[in-house]
Amino acid sequence: MRLNYIFAGEDIVMAVVQKGEYLLPKNILIIGVSYFFLSGMCFPCGIFRTTTGLFKMAKYSMLTASALNIILSIVFGLKMGLFGIILASLVSRLVTNMWYEPFLLYRKFFEEKVYKYYLNQILRTLLVVALIVAMIPLINMITIEHLYLRIFVKSIVCCSITAAVLLITFFRTDEFKFLLERTVGSAMKLIKEKMN
Repeated sequence: MRLNYIFAGEDIVMAVVQKGEYLLPKNILIIGVSYFFLSGMCFPCGIFRTTTGLFKMAKYSMLTASALNIILSIVFGLKMGLFGIILASLVSRLVTNMWYEPFLLYRKFFEEKVYKYYLNQILRTLLVVALIVAMIPLINMITIEHLYLRIFVKSIVCCSITAAVLLITFFRTDEFKFLLERTVGSAMKLIKEKMN
C-alpha cells in the first residue's frame, strides 16, 4: 500500500486540497515513503524487544538514534531543506536501530547469528526497489483526465501488481502459510458463527 503513495500521492493531494502549490517534490515523497518502509521493517524487532524485556539493553541505541537525528536534521536541513530533514531521520535509524536491535535480539534471545535476518531484509528491500522501478513505466501510461478515476486506477494497478509479486515471492514460506491458515481459519470461524 505504501508504494501507492509514490505513484498516486500527488494525485491524492490534488484531490484533497485542490491546489498544486501544496505538492511536495517527488524526491521528498520518495524519501518519506522510504522512511515509512524502514519503520515497517523495524516494527517486528520492536515488538520482540518489548515482549522479551530487551528494552533496557536497547534504550541507549534509541537515545543515540535520537541525538544523531537531531544533529543530522540540523546539518542536512540547512543544506537540503525538508528532504535533508527526512533523510536525517532515515540515516539515523539505519545506523543505529536498524542493525543494533536485530543484533541484540538474535544474540540475547534467539541465540542465533543475525546474518540471515540482515540478508532477508536486504533481499526484501531490493525486491521492493525492483518492483518500483518495474512499475514506473506502467503507472506513467495511466493518463486519465478525471482525477478520482486516475487515483482509483493507479491504486488498483499498484496494489494488484504488488500483491501478485508478494504472493509469488512468499507463498512457499512458513510465515505465509501461517498467516494464510490464521486468516482462512478466522474467516471460516466467523462465517460459521454468522450462520448459526
